[in-house]
Amino acid sequence: MSLLSDIQTMSNHTRVDYVREQVAKELQASVVSPKWELVTDASHMKIERDIDDKGNTILHMRLGDLGHTFDGKSRVARRLENTPLHDVIENLQKSQFFFVEVKGQMRLYDFTLATNFVHSAESIQNLINILGVTAIPNGRSKQLHKNSQLKDHYFGRTYSAADLSIEPLNQGMLGGEFSSIVRFIWSPFSHTINTSYELLRLVCANGSVGLASFLNSKIPLVDMWQQNLDIASKQIQNQVDSKFEHRLQQMHRTHTSVGMLMNLMKHVEERLSNSENTFQQTNLLEGIHRVINPIEHCGHVYRDNVFNDVNVASQCNSHLSKLDVFNIVTELSSHTSGTEKSSMNALQRMANQLLWIEKDFKTSRKIDSPFADTQHAFYGTLN
Repeated sequence: MSLLSDIQTMSNHTRVDYVREQVAKELQASVVSPKWELVTDASHMKIERDIDDKGNTILHMRLGDLGHTFDGKSRVARRLENTPLHDVIENLQKSQFFFVEVKGQMRLYDFTLATNFVHSAESIQNLINILGVTAIPNGRSKQLHKNSQLKDHYFGRTYSAADLSIEPLNQGMLGGEFSSIVRFIWSPFSHTINTSYELLRLVCANGSVGLASFLNSKIPLVDMWQQNLDIASKQIQNQVDSKFEHRLQQMHRTHTSVGMLMNLMKHVEERLSNSENTFQQTNLLEGIHRVINPIEHCGHVYRDNVFNDVNVASQCNSHLSKLDVFNIVTELSSHTSGTEKSSMNALQRMANQLLWIEKDFKTSRKIDSPFADTQHAFYGTLN
């Protein structure tokens, strides 16, 4: 059952308390440190080409007792569209593969060229012990697996969460209660640890994944790396506290453009066409369609050319505030199913365009390590 289903019949106060409790459970969960195996010599690999039930080409790979199937959407299978099979096999045999135990089975996390960077066994074990491997908790968090082969788990965990209350937005409905969530993500093939930031509106469990550069950093880790993670987490949370209250109140007072709503309508209509929608998702999408339709709500204000010209539409105010549309976009991203033409990433980009002003995307931010002058870097060459 989804989080949206869990809170559907609850009062607003109960919803906020329940979702806040779920965030706390995610934060307090024990680190999962599974068994792992790194294969650095894949010359003995066996590959079998096959076709799935939908007619897509797939590849079955065996490395001794380890195996993986590259599905039709994988970058390996897609490469066969313009590359001979023997060339694909040759490249795979020159790669190194990282497997991790999930639910009693060894599964492929990802692979890279054998000549590329990989952490030492000691470093990998330390990363697993402190950050672990975590099940992806909900639909909002699909970006956590990035481009890895493991789609239902990510390498990392929720590291900190802070309550954020913006009283002017509550208005008795608790719409201004948020949770500010920082996750750290690692890879055996990366020198640095990445941050992933999420702003979660508690009353409706809508999440926005922060794309502004000041929220997302590559953290260099040296000796005393635990302290580096603590400092990085605190820096991000402090940045959030100083920016969000002002920005969300500003969004509450500012109208979004007709052009933004026209673009959003395309996403809603695309998701309505998804045959796998649940009854609840279809009702949600139909309701959103009625609420945002700029022609229905603004047709008596503007001439037809506004709705037929994207450039003109982008200059005209709509009937909804930027905060209204931010909530709707995150609702779509969090609680409806994406399609090829309406991905979660596309909606998250739209949410971030609403939430952050231009300079926030251009700010270059690096988290400096207070231990940068240490003689021996714990993770080798750092970016």
